[in-house]
Amino acid sequence: MFITSRKRKDGKIVYDVNYRLGGRGSKQFSRTFDRKIDARNFLIEKNEEKRQQQLGLVNTSSFEETTFELEALRWLEYGRVKFSSSHFKRVSGILENDIFSDYGKFSPNKFTPEAIHNIQLRMKSENKRLKGQLRKNASVNRIIEVIVAVLNYAVKQKRIPFNPAKGYSKLPNDAQEMLYWEPYEVKNFLAFLDNEFPSKHKDRWVFSAIFTALTTGLRANELWALDPQAVTNTKNTMLIKRQWDPETKSFTLLKGKRNKANRNELPYRHVPKPENLDSELKRLILSRGIKNGEPVFGTDEGQVRNHDGFVDRYDRLIKKWGGRRIRFHDLRHTAITMWAHERCKPKVIQAMAGHEDLKTTMKYIHLVGGSVEEFASQLDIFSEEDRVISVNFG
Repeated sequence: MFITSRKRKDGKIVYDVNYRLGGRGSKQFSRTFDRKIDARNFLIEKNEEKRQQQLGLVNTSSFEETTFELEALRWLEYGRVKFSSSHFKRVSGILENDIFSDYGKFSPNKFTPEAIHNIQLRMKSENKRLKGQLRKNASVNRIIEVIVAVLNYAVKQKRIPFNPAKGYSKLPNDAQEMLYWEPYEVKNFLAFLDNEFPSKHKDRWVFSAIFTALTTGLRANELWALDPQAVTNTKNTMLIKRQWDPETKSFTLLKGKRNKANRNELPYRHVPKPENLDSELKRLILSRGIKNGEPVFGTDEGQVRNHDGFVDRYDRLIKKWGGRRIRFHDLRHTAITMWAHERCKPKVIQAMAGHEDLKTTMKYIHLVGGSVEEFASQLDIFSEEDRVISVNFG
């Protein structure tokens, strides 16, 4: 913490106090004063506040008689009108399942950086939801973020003088292995599915859904929301406009930020649709009588599929196939990796995958070249000579 003086444009000398609420590496704040004595007094006050925070000492007379649980319940009441329904449900579950039983009766001043560190270690090793498994760092960080958010709200409401958790350190991001299939594994698995669900089979849609995921790289909620118009309105690509929100049970805009250059631009994106996929999907739509607005891979009643139920079926199919198991989400990784191997340009892959940051896309990049239209017209997982799949709509 330190004081600096500077001359403003109007010629007046002012004094800036630069300080951190936590240790080195925490966010730096600044406050400006007209008089040097006021800056000094503020600096003394902040130094004492930091000392108390580090020692876990708080003048309890300055706290309203309260507990963390009471403050959290106040925060949730505020969240009912402020948070989205999915976020409210998520944080409510974290408080109820992971925090209240062990820390609900704690006084807020107990949540010092040292205490947060101990909570992190405990939560990492004691996974109440999956017994015997270590929690991922990202999961622990989300729990701690809820604790900090509750305390921040209590400060804003002037129920506690400051947040004692300021300056805590998050656990490092987990090193996540990005799995994907090689092209020969894709061909073998789809050949297996083609045999399990031949063209006139009542569950042919299972093959079609997995084939689509492996070709377009759609996220699960985008796949289940796929509209017949996206299939039929363009030649070599599909324009993806919506996804399914399982929390609100409704269709919403796609995941990701809107174009920063044009904030009114909707987050739609094109994905490749080679001829064999186009034929497969059009046949499915025709044979099942799927109407515009209904999900292509929906139930017989036109409702959106339950993702967890489908994943169970997918896992059983993988086991029966006998090949290397990857998660259903890894089908998306597989598609994007194949685009990279097909020399598609990084910016094009970013657009097709719907990545916010090119850094995410670069994880997949090995070779570059091509464009979305050229690539979409050329992409064919199964060439004619492979004779792995033959789709005849005549």
